[in-house]
Amino acid sequence: MFDFFYKLFSRSSSSSHQPPKKGRFVLVLSGGGMRGFYTLGILKAIEESWLKQQIDAIYGVSAGAIAAAYRAAGRKAQDIFERLFSLDISPTKWIHFPPTAHLLKSTLPKKYFEADLPKTFEELSIKTYLGATDMYTANFILFDQGEIIPPLLGSTALPGVFPSVKYQQYLLNDGGIIDNFPTTIAKKAYPQHHIIGVALNKFKEHQEPKNIIETLSLALEVMMRKDMVKRTKDITIAFYEDMDCKRLERDKEKWKKAFDQGYYSGMKKFMEI
Repeated sequence: MFDFFYKLFSRSSSSSHQPPKKGRFVLVLSGGGMRGFYTLGILKAIEESWLKQQIDAIYGVSAGAIAAAYRAAGRKAQDIFERLFSLDISPTKWIHFPPTAHLLKSTLPKKYFEADLPKTFEELSIKTYLGATDMYTANFILFDQGEIIPPLLGSTALPGVFPSVKYQQYLLNDGGIIDNFPTTIAKKAYPQHHIIGVALNKFKEHQEPKNIIETLSLALEVMMRKDMVKRTKDITIAFYEDMDCKRLERDKEKWKKAFDQGYYSGMKKFMEI
């Protein structure tokens, strides 16, 4: 089953679909929790390749939204990695007590985002779209103007884990609930561009969650699986790999391993084009 999914994704980056180096590109970055360090590795590879000046827009959901916002704010991938790697992940800093509507606080990431990012989308250097789910209407909402922080916090708010975010007329939660990988939306908006897609949730069968957080995480991955195969037709360069890093991984060595894996995979693929 894993090979089947991998081959489908690999076809979109086969030699018959190789983009010309003079082409223009759009990045689509899926959610995946701490696997997002892999995405940062891909971004580092882009910075060191011929693609560096050819990205016109970035779409990001959940962890992909964080990578998109930081990259569009002009931060280099290595700097983003080191900034996020410095997060204090001790339970006493994160657990919301009593854990009624949600298990973890959002105050710490909010503090980081407010210190690191501009206030509005209009201040970003690259056109950026952040995807979140509106729990009031069950719609997928893409934000690309106005304030950055509320949509970013909403995009990363895994239900039951982080609190929902009230913003404008919306009640926002993780965009992956409805569309974790909006390649079709990106291709419709940029039909002449090549899509670089980073999908972080290669599904592993026979997982046995050990706690409520892992149970919620697994349920979300099962929901997202249905959209993966049909998105391959939109992608020119695809990244879809197994990685030894869980969505809510606390082992920082695995964060670094995911970052390195993304970097080496990106450099290898971009050098082949």
